[in-house]
Amino acid sequence: MTENVQKDFYILPNESPVVPLNCSEAFENLNDKEKQYAHYIGKACVEGSLITFFQVSVESPAMFAIIHQIFSHETVDDVKSRALASGWTDDEFAALLVFSAGFLANSGNYKSFGDTKFIPNVDKAKLTKLFLESKAFSKNQKLQNAWKIIEDRIFSLDPKHLGLNYPNEGVTTYLSPNITQADVKLVDEFLKNCY
Repeated sequence: MTENVQKDFYILPNESPVVPLNCSEAFENLNDKEKQYAHYIGKACVEGSLITFFQVSVESPAMFAIIHQIFSHETVDDVKSRALASGWTDDEFAALLVFSAGFLANSGNYKSFGDTKFIPNVDKAKLTKLFLESKAFSKNQKLQNAWKIIEDRIFSLDPKHLGLNYPNEGVTTYLSPNITQADVKLVDEFLKNCY
């Protein structure tokens, strides 16, 4: 079913930039009350953003947990050392980091602009081996189970998995399975007439 899909279109290039946001100077110019406010509003934003993973795709919450736990239990350098020792190339490891950064930045495995899926540019068997040999997976059987459930979906290039859309036209966990564009239009018109 994926014969006609151009795989490169669904891979984030290794040259994708990760741009740090330096806000330390601005933060230092705040008074204590403003700093406390900024801290708690930032914390609320991070905590509140977790729901987005559930709204993007069925596999996103588990993939978030896996990425978070892998890099919480081991440093990037430790994961890289294990990967290279298992036969990964530097480019493959860079691809894992780019996928992970893209996943976290988009709150799931679909681009927040364009709603197009992206997949890891790493062989599924190599990625599975890296995960299974991680400290996180050795400490938490639930991560192993979660990966078994989502691994095919993470790599799927099935046309119905390539974009976010209404049910039967793409992927959605935000909308109920039986909602149509006509339903949304009806509700929209009703609400516009209420106000």
